[in-house]
Amino acid sequence: MPDSLLRFDHVALRVREPEASQSFYGETLGLPLLASFSGPDWDGMEWLMMIFGLGGGHQLALCAFDGPCEEGVAGVSDLPHYAFSVGDDAALDAWRERLSCAGIDFKEEDHGAQRSIYLSDPNGIILEITSPPSKPYPSTDPRETARAWIKSHSAQTLAERETDV
Repeated sequence: MPDSLLRFDHVALRVREPEASQSFYGETLGLPLLASFSGPDWDGMEWLMMIFGLGGGHQLALCAFDGPCEEGVAGVSDLPHYAFSVGDDAALDAWRERLSCAGIDFKEEDHGAQRSIYLSDPNGIILEITSPPSKPYPSTDPRETARAWIKSHSAQTLAERETDV
């Protein structure tokens, strides 16, 4: 059987409790925390992304947001999603052409080191095709980035609750 043109790369999931999630995936399951990133605007919310390593070079991206997270509601336009990678930009361009010819709607994002195409399958499952494949991250301490975001947003949430009373 011929080899697939797509390789599994990562899965990205939204989490409600970033501190508990970091502990569960990092300490309980023993997954290495490879990187943490945060930013001001993902669909209008501040965000934290914690990247955990899985076997075979695959990754698990846990995404927390400074905003409401209702049970069973994604609340963010491209989560959860399942990502596949291709080897280079030429292969990603070929996928863009293939999807266009098939009449599939998709959006593109430039993540700096990676470019991605996001699309939905016929069941509404969000898929990503990214190039190049995800690689190990720089040797900064991702725990500190995650701790700082969690501390800042936990304090903000507490202050907002006290004001609402």
